[in-house]
Amino acid sequence: NVETQATEKQKITADTFLNGKVEEVSKSFLLPSYEHQEFFVMADEKEHRNTLSPDKPLKNTYNNVKLVSFNSHYFALVLANRASDIFPTATEELTANQIGNLDLKYDPAEPVEGKVFNFDFYFGPKNMQILKSIAAEYKSIVNYGFFSFIGRPLLWLLKLLQSGVHNWGIAIICLTLILRMALVPMNLYSFKAMAKMQKIQPLLKEIKEKYKSDPQRVNQETMLLMKREKANPLSGCIPALGQIPIFFALYSVLGQSIELYKQPFFFWITDLSLKDPFYVFPVLVGITFFVQQKITPATNMDPAQQKVMMFMPLLFSAMMLSTPSGLTLYMFVNGLFGITQQYIFTKNKKGLTTPAITRK
Repeated sequence: NVETQATEKQKITADTFLNGKVEEVSKSFLLPSYEHQEFFVMADEKEHRNTLSPDKPLKNTYNNVKLVSFNSHYFALVLANRASDIFPTATEELTANQIGNLDLKYDPAEPVEGKVFNFDFYFGPKNMQILKSIAAEYKSIVNYGFFSFIGRPLLWLLKLLQSGVHNWGIAIICLTLILRMALVPMNLYSFKAMAKMQKIQPLLKEIKEKYKSDPQRVNQETMLLMKREKANPLSGCIPALGQIPIFFALYSVLGQSIELYKQPFFFWITDLSLKDPFYVFPVLVGITFFVQQKITPATNMDPAQQKVMMFMPLLFSAMMLSTPSGLTLYMFVNGLFGITQQYIFTKNKKGLTTPAITRK
């Protein structure tokens, strides 16, 4: 509470500031980095976020403010309005000397002799359980991005697993296996679809050779063949459609959740929130991706596509270099499961074979 008094009725205002030094942070290769500072403001029933950079001027004003926060990667300075008869304004500014200021200002419309302004103040970790225990709106401080509706349940499940195994790294492995098992039916469908596409490749080549002077006829005959054989080249993409949202949700959760902050796994991994210091897991991720490429049924690919695919494992490894080791652990275990699954699907032909193709 802030209480102000006057000898007679006059305009009374109250200002409260949050400020701190804005530092340059390291950048992640290709993927967004969660090592940043930001202003977060809830005003007019909307959420506003501005990432801070020392060389980027910033100044904004908001009305009807409910909450303001000056956030770093894992911690937050928060002021939340608790006055029932007045909503403050907030001004966020990055000054020339690289100081970030958040000014929460109470400015009643009418002159008064005295006034009490109520607000909450919090300084501490961006722990979802702690934040929700203070007030419902505090949980919005933590930003899990577009896939937060997936990320929040995944964090809940990860915490549940950790409470049983007492190691966050093992909990990540368990979570990975649970997610992969849930996607097995989708992966099986994709495998059968890719096997069918591989099987009709000879007929596709015959069509291209037979009607090479008539591209329109090639397309028509190709579509008829695929319809007759019930083959769909897009079916192989189905697992990716399921895994991409999970990947980005986990990237947000593992990259921002303070629960992993300074939590060790085994051996050289002493903090799952930091990158692998010896880049072991990023290299292993690239290797598993390469092996998966080699054992996956190949469909018709032109030479240019083949060359691009050759560099994909290297690209994946590069992407993982600066990501949290908790995420690279997930990617490695996910890749191992994928290799094992592909091996089983390939060896166990019973129930996976497609009908013989016919020439018409």
